[in-house]
Amino acid sequence: MDSSLVTEHIAFVAKDKIALRLHRYDENFVLKRETLQPDGTRVTQVFPVEDNRSLWSYIHADPYLYELENRYRQIKEVYSVALNRSGRQSASASFYRRAADDLMVSCEQVHECHNHWEIHSVVGDLIHRLGGTQYVYSSITYDEIGAVPMEYEYLIGCHPRWLQTYQHRHWYANDPFIEYAKNHTRPIVGSKVSVASGGQQQMLSAAKEFGFCSQLVAPASVRHSRMIGMLHVGSSIDPADGGEAQLLAGQILFRALSAELLDREMCTRQRSATTQFDLSEREILVLRLVRDAESAWGIAGQLGLSVHTVYAIYGRINEKLGAGRITESAKLAAAHGLVR
Repeated sequence: MDSSLVTEHIAFVAKDKIALRLHRYDENFVLKRETLQPDGTRVTQVFPVEDNRSLWSYIHADPYLYELENRYRQIKEVYSVALNRSGRQSASASFYRRAADDLMVSCEQVHECHNHWEIHSVVGDLIHRLGGTQYVYSSITYDEIGAVPMEYEYLIGCHPRWLQTYQHRHWYANDPFIEYAKNHTRPIVGSKVSVASGGQQQMLSAAKEFGFCSQLVAPASVRHSRMIGMLHVGSSIDPADGGEAQLLAGQILFRALSAELLDREMCTRQRSATTQFDLSEREILVLRLVRDAESAWGIAGQLGLSVHTVYAIYGRINEKLGAGRITESAKLAAAHGLVR
């Protein structure tokens, strides 16, 4: 049970299962909207709630407001009660809002964050100092062969109506920035991205309506991982007026920030899965070696163990992961972020 969870509401809209969860971290709140589609694809929006007004904006941006109205009303009531009991909500955790003179230090603060609110505080501050006015950070997890996206998660640092529109129109399924991020690590501005369809052009035009007049995307990836990250930064300044040039001036730091966010997400998932499956450091190391196609004899030689002991470790791992073969366990471990 997540100790930060304040209230949870489940609804079925059309063929989707939608979960609304309000989390509390000290005096700050985060609303998570998770959609589970019939094909198993999971899309999660993570929205840091700054005050009643921002919560109202998020709720009224939801295209399924009519179907979810009662659930949202209960969330608003719980939020208001919690807010009144705690007194005035702090704008942010002051430790994470401190302005480090070295911008790279600000990037590294991401790993010091304990929750999405603190991450939003660090990321939002840094992006504004680099000339951006808003952002969305996406983490996308693919299937075992890396072909089909199975899970999307979005940390929202922009007007919520943009992300609601983006998800409702299923633009994530044909997003030109995601197509670029799958195969590149260098940041790219909106005017340079390859647009192959009218739908993609419509998406880029809609983004401008919500303040992404100039855009920069900083991809992040890790070898052998099924997850990629993508930091999408927007500026209210048009490219013709220097908006893209201003964002490009900070591309090294945007790239570093995107990589830090991905690394933190992967570390968080790894810790969670390690606890869930109760795996030891040695068992995780064995799984990593199996994923790298090492034989039982090779693993025994590297770890100074007998082959019999290695097979005994295989058996314990398979039991914990509920798998029949060690290769299957290695795939499951990779899916849960246990090995990279």
